[in-house]
Amino acid sequence: MFGAYNPRCRVGNWSEDLEAEEAKIREFLDKKAKGQLAIASFQAKMDHALQQVSISFANDGQLRFGDHVLVYSSQTTGLLSTDLSDNIVSDVTSYASTTSTLFKSPTARNAFIIEPVDGSANPVGSHLHFGDKFRLRSNPKLSPDQPLYLHSQAVSPLVSSKVSRNQLVCFSPKPTSATIWSLGHADPGQRFETVGDSVPANAEVVITHAMTRQNLSSDKIAYDNDYGTEFEVCAKTALSTSKTHVMNQEFRGQTTGDSSFRAQKPANNWALLTAQDPSQAQGLQQEQTSPEAGAPQEQQ
Repeated sequence: MFGAYNPRCRVGNWSEDLEAEEAKIREFLDKKAKGQLAIASFQAKMDHALQQVSISFANDGQLRFGDHVLVYSSQTTGLLSTDLSDNIVSDVTSYASTTSTLFKSPTARNAFIIEPVDGSANPVGSHLHFGDKFRLRSNPKLSPDQPLYLHSQAVSPLVSSKVSRNQLVCFSPKPTSATIWSLGHADPGQRFETVGDSVPANAEVVITHAMTRQNLSSDKIAYDNDYGTEFEVCAKTALSTSKTHVMNQEFRGQTTGDSSFRAQKPANNWALLTAQDPSQAQGLQQEQTSPEAGAPQEQQ
């Protein structure tokens, strides 16, 4: 009589193992059919955030309220960007901000709208001046149901930038006083005198947080996310240590006590970029929301 077992005999919980494997295959095929696989979700996120958008063309070379712009960092040569999958601990649910050198064309995650704080004083379409208060609002294609605003708040034991531990800068859905900014001339010797002048498009400027008076900053501090290695954004006024010909300029009446004598470091230098060609602004009319919808009341 032959033995009870041979090399093809199944032992153990072979039936349960087979059923478990078949169940995994069915689950995989079901998720694939519904587009719920991790790779599919990641690709959908990339497709959404990196969809091409239009930016404004400055006919007279000046910035205006309502313009769609790119915010370029002179130090990192990257564009200000946001990441809806990177939540930040703040007083409200917020999202990370970085400067990215990986994507140079206008996309949903790196194009922003210059929004007036007071629409009656600064209506959409009017010139933006040095010293004017404004908000930077996300492109409607990125978050159509909930606009996001460039936000900053003072450093605390619980809130700071992720890497450098400087003042946090992120994107918040609440247009509060913490989302108000202003522009200053890049040359500290001309900053006081140019308040009230129209801001040229594509020119170097400093972007100052109205509440804390700290300048928007981005240095080559690596910040890793799903897009790759980008650079951290924070709020920190970084000034050089030298002052040049201060007494002489005061004697000649060229400067006053209101003038800034120390230049900011390159990490504080930015430019609000507009389209280089009118064709780049085609389709903008369909993308942007109405001025009334884009000017919500300030929240406290």
